[in-house]
Amino acid sequence: MSNTKYDPKMAQYAFEVNARLGIPEEQTALAIAQACGKEQEFQEALKDRKKGWIFRRHGEDITTTLAMACLTPPENSSTFIEGKYILMPKTSRYAQGVHALQNACRAEAVSAHPPFITPYGRTYRPLTFKENIEARVHDYESNKDSEERLRLFQRWNDSCTAIAYKKRTTKFKIVLNSQELITIPEDFNRDIITVNYDHTWGVELDRNDATYNNLLTPAQVENHPAWLAALEGDSHLLKTYRDIVFANLSQDKAMGFWLRTGISEDQLRALFVNNLNYDSVASGSNNLGGNGSFLRVAPVVAR
Repeated sequence: MSNTKYDPKMAQYAFEVNARLGIPEEQTALAIAQACGKEQEFQEALKDRKKGWIFRRHGEDITTTLAMACLTPPENSSTFIEGKYILMPKTSRYAQGVHALQNACRAEAVSAHPPFITPYGRTYRPLTFKENIEARVHDYESNKDSEERLRLFQRWNDSCTAIAYKKRTTKFKIVLNSQELITIPEDFNRDIITVNYDHTWGVELDRNDATYNNLLTPAQVENHPAWLAALEGDSHLLKTYRDIVFANLSQDKAMGFWLRTGISEDQLRALFVNNLNYDSVASGSNNLGGNGSFLRVAPVVAR
């Protein structure tokens, strides 16, 4: 690659050629990053994906990390989302909802929705589970004297956060940004995505270590490992959201965390947060062939 602009197709070709020559992927990626003037960004991205709440997928991490470093401009590097939250029309399948969301974002001259960099270019991703919770909290706290404060609590919110299950065990992983869900084909109509659990990177938990598939008390919610992992360790956000939910429900228990049981094959499903009528539970047990309901971040247009 002789120019300074990252080209996904040329990068893929370079990886294929160098692989036949026995050149390691990371060495190829570093050379491409250097040619694009993004060596420092690539090196930092490699370090970032090995620590904290960021996890790598085996077999795809180098190309994805390279694309992220070379294609993400500085102004898009922040995780802060500023815009108006819009409930997209419900779709008959999860995959249709993902593509309807992406098409709506592409149709805007300037989209406020968070982008996602794949090895083949830039797209838009559904909000993460945490971002959906942040959206609900933001709307609630920004409309204290308005009926609008609970509008995002009236329908479930799908996300690009996934639950990966290990077959014939009680182990599962929470995958914060699932590339399988973000790049799901529009005609996908299966209940699950088949994955290799051991090659799927995420926060690993065990169903036996906490209460699952039952409603929780406020104290149980506050320390629940799966709720905390899905919210990327943000205990303050979890407590704030819990207090809002219980303040609007006249009951002692809510916010359960639902999982599949009796897993016969490694698989991946989407994680969503339900509406208040269904106790605002978190669920990673539904079929991907079911309905889709997504939030889109639209720009705020000044009058």
